Amino acid sequence: MRKITLFLFLFSTLLLSAQDLSKLTPQQIAQYKKLAGGMKMDNKTVMSELETSERTFEYPDSLRYKEFDDREFEIDKETGKRKEKEKVKKLEVYGSRMFRQSKITFEPNINLPTPRNYVVGSGDELLIDVSGLYDVNFKVKVTPEGKVRIPNAGLIQVGGLTIEKALREVKSELSKYYGGIGNGQTRVDIALGNIRSIRVSVAGEAAFPGTYTLPSLATAFNVLYACGGPGEIGSMREIVVVRNGEKIASIDFYEFLTTGNLKNNVVMQDNDILLITPNTSQVIIDGAIKRPGIYEVRPGESLEELLNYGGGFGENANRSVVNIYRYEGADRKVIDVPFSLISNSIVKPGDSIFIAPIDDFYNNIVYLTGAVRRPGSYSIDDDASVKSLIEKAGGVSDEAFINMAQIIRRRKNKIPEVISFNLAKVLNGEYADIPLHHNDSLKVDSVSAFLEDHEVRIAGEVLEPGDYKLNKKMMVKDLIYLAKGFTEVASTSNIQLIRIIKDPAKMEGGVKKSYNVSFVLDKELDIVEGTGDMVLENGDLVIVRPIEGVEPIRIASVEGEVKNPGYYNIETKNTRVSDLLNLTGGFTRYAFVEGAYLIRSEKIKSDQTSMSTILSRNLKKILQSSNSGDIDAKVLEKMQVKNLDDLSAIDTVATSGNFKEMQELLYAEGIVSLSLTDILKDPNSYKNILIEDGDILVIPKKSQTVKVIGEVMYPSYVVYSSSNSFSNFITASGGFSDNALRKNSFVLHPNGRVIGTRSFLGFKFYPKVVAGSIIVVPKKTLDLSGKVSAAEVVSIGSSITSVMALVYSILRNTN
Repeated sequence: MRKITLFLFLFSTLLLSAQDLSKLTPQQIAQYKKLAGGMKMDNKTVMSELETSERTFEYPDSLRYKEFDDREFEIDKETGKRKEKEKVKKLEVYGSRMFRQSKITFEPNINLPTPRNYVVGSGDELLIDVSGLYDVNFKVKVTPEGKVRIPNAGLIQVGGLTIEKALREVKSELSKYYGGIGNGQTRVDIALGNIRSIRVSVAGEAAFPGTYTLPSLATAFNVLYACGGPGEIGSMREIVVVRNGEKIASIDFYEFLTTGNLKNNVVMQDNDILLITPNTSQVIIDGAIKRPGIYEVRPGESLEELLNYGGGFGENANRSVVNIYRYEGADRKVIDVPFSLISNSIVKPGDSIFIAPIDDFYNNIVYLTGAVRRPGSYSIDDDASVKSLIEKAGGVSDEAFINMAQIIRRRKNKIPEVISFNLAKVLNGEYADIPLHHNDSLKVDSVSAFLEDHEVRIAGEVLEPGDYKLNKKMMVKDLIYLAKGFTEVASTSNIQLIRIIKDPAKMEGGVKKSYNVSFVLDKELDIVEGTGDMVLENGDLVIVRPIEGVEPIRIASVEGEVKNPGYYNIETKNTRVSDLLNLTGGFTRYAFVEGAYLIRSEKIKSDQTSMSTILSRNLKKILQSSNSGDIDAKVLEKMQVKNLDDLSAIDTVATSGNFKEMQELLYAEGIVSLSLTDILKDPNSYKNILIEDGDILVIPKKSQTVKVIGEVMYPSYVVYSSSNSFSNFITASGGFSDNALRKNSFVLHPNGRVIGTRSFLGFKFYPKVVAGSIIVVPKKTLDLSGKVSAAEVVSIGSSITSVMALVYSILRNTN
């Protein structure tokens, strides 16, 4: 039981001594570490708290208020209705910042000259200097009995004496041994060496009350800063120094803050007590004041004195009246104090004082905006009018639309009223001038505000074709200049201007909608007077066509087993496959003529957009058709089938691409199957197609194998023999697997032609296989027809049986 009591006592003592340690500044922590030897608490425990905390300061809940906040609203979670959001405005206690400033300290200065009123005590070191007829000095330390020992002079009592009195005692004793002291020929001086430490207690409402060990030169302000200043309810204006049970000084910290006067900042002595009394009279001041906050007032202080503590009125303060929110018994009331009475109005504890700012409201202002020389705000008098205001602003600008202007006037009910009038007739006196009222807004629009955006377009062989803003009196030659002139292939002998007919009389009964005008201009823009001078109108289109017959260079290439592979120029539009082949010098001995094919890449043209959309929508149906004969090999590649080993079924190909991929597929590279043997026999045959720019003619090398992939037992290469059929190659690969979709099997010939399996009356006709072919056997697709499997039938039957057993059990128990 004794151990438990001792533990609780030590724990309570520690909590009381270390309360609110998080509020110390780093300088106070450092000072505390230095002086912690004199504290009656566990130094290690307290310092660990200090080093991991920061100091904050809040004032009591009783002084928080709501009168001066802007109103905000929120939704009540219980009722769902809109309600005013409760806000609490936090203000700073005046003077508390002084004890939170890291750059401000009140440490005693021990390098000052020795104060003559300093009281010598045990532990002080005195430096005694004798000069004149003698030159000797002594460094002596005051004993616990208050005495110092001087050679030859013996013990001298100095403890409890001021420096001045101690000097007289020392002179008196030394004069017995050193001549000339009495007549001034020998001089004796005393100074402090190392000073002693004193123990001072801080009690009352301090931030950190306790016992502190400080230098003996420490004053009351040094102690006040060391203890963190007044606590949450500590007074800034009644700080008492108690010595030997008597009050020797009273400190008003506001006097130091407002005037810098350190009145009653006495030097502390050993065992002195610094007592911080509770604060019993706080008030709040907020609004248009330079230093809003929480202040402490003394009995009898006026509102004017409190405003001085707050730094005085702000520049935007409404000084005509000051509002005081005051407690009166169990109620609160508002007191309006005129400026003339603030010096006689006494502030009471708990008052909340508010200085209202001047409203952002002018009682002699009008606003002028728009197409005037000097738009802005103007003052008005009793004779202010539209005409006088325009004259004050320097008149209207050149682009002003003066047929109409508007006055926006706010009536007493705050609903705006619009007054429209003819500004031109008011200015020239045809109409009566319109008087202006306070807070009117006069708007004069610009002519451009009533005009639609006008544009013209130039297309064809110019460097920068496109749409251009139509400026006033802009001509054809100006538009060509803006487009940076003609291209190299531009034909300037027939430049056309297309104009929309806007006059119904010229539309020929609504049949004719536009007409053309042709121009001839110099290609180097050396335009003479009278050419290209036609003024453009909104919506005009200028077209510059290329020189007839001019086309860019067209190139095709030949790859594979030819004597001279490479790039070749397509000189004429009627160059065919046979012509391109003749340029190569013929085939090599390894050429596989039957496997030749052409790779073609087309660019999307503007007139093919609608066609490509239609083909994209129907491509899936085309691919899914079981009767499809030839399928381009590049279709498989563009539909994300990376290699033929990954191909499972035509359905997979058909469903793997989205609309964008199909759009790209239609105009991407594609293989054109060629019957090169027939072309060589008959160059006039329709099979001898024309060569296009970018075409690649490929003559492959002879192959002696056939590749079988997909749903077969053993995908492999099989040696080609003309006597083997499709079924023979499947058999050589182990036959079809269980998942094989036989009816959709197809063969990819070396020349890019794809031939599928055909069916008639239940009989399958497999395609012909040639050397170098690839046989593809797709995989069956997932059956989503909704048929119930055997396992599902068993599961459903078990569930029905369980339900019947349950019903039977219930009926039996009921009976």
